[in-house]
Parts: sequence; structure tokens; C-alpha cells
Amino acid sequence: MGTSRPTLYHVLHDDIGFSSDDVQQLTYWLCHTDMRCTKSVSIPSPVHYAHLAAYGSRSLNFDDDRVTDNVDDDGDDEQLESYSLDDITTKLMVLDPKVVNDMWFI
Repeated sequence: MGTSRPTLYHVLHDDIGFSSDDVQQLTYWLCHTDMRCTKSVSIPSPVHYAHLAAYGSRSLNFDDDRVTDNVDDDGDDEQLESYSLDDITTKLMVLDPKVVNDMWFI
């Protein structure tokens, strides 16, 4: 299937009790289930979808958030503010009922 890529797996919490071979096989098969591609991809589809959701959420604005008109994405990290976990709040995003059960971020 092409050139293999070395992979290092970190199991954070194992509810199922998979062996290392089971984790590798599941990861391999999940690389073949991406909705955007008819061929295998290099990362498992749930990881790809999580990345797409996180990337797409950058454009969402909440009523009380700061909105910047000029986004600087040139990689210059000097002007970025640093935040601690105490500064981060979780906000519930209410979706339209038409898309609440859809994978709208794909």
C-alpha cells in the first residue's frame, strides 16, 4: 500500500483491554474509513475529524468574545498572549436542529 510510516501509540486510558496488535489493527482499518477520500489516509478518520472540527471552530464567534478583523497567521509568535487553564472557559454551542446530528465540520 505504499511506504509505511513509523507510528508510536500512546494509550491514555484503555477501557476495552486491547493488545498492542489490536490497537495497531484498529488504527490501520480506521485509516480506510475517511469520508473525504476513497483511498486510505495517513491518520485514523476520528483523529482527522477531530482536527477538522477544531480547525473549523476557529471561525465560530460567541456573543461575548472578542472579534478581531485582522488575523495574523504568519507564524510570528511574539505577539501571542499566553493563557492558563484557569483562563479558559467552556461554552456550549447551540446548533441548528437541522444539523445537530450531522457531522457539519466535514
